[in-house]
Amino acid sequence: TWSGAEITVQLHRSVFGFAVTTHCIYTPDNTDLGTFTGSATTKATAKLDLIGPNLPQKTTDSACGSSAQLTGSYTFTSPDYLDMD
Repeated sequence: TWSGAEITVQLHRSVFGFAVTTHCIYTPDNTDLGTFTGSATTKATAKLDLIGPNLPQKTTDSACGSSAQLTGSYTFTSPDYLDMD
């Protein structure tokens, strides 16, 4: 789980023909990020697969979505062997 961070996303849009940049801030609060697969299972380096957790928006701008999702996959290269109990 993940708490205590702020993720800022820049939203570029046009308002009445003028370019506007809005900063949207999302704050995970005890949010499940995804699945950790340790070296004992992969027989190599560990992995973290993000499952698209919904991150709630910190009140910033009405143009920002009420939540955002992270997706992706990370491979831990250091330490070479990483596992979890």
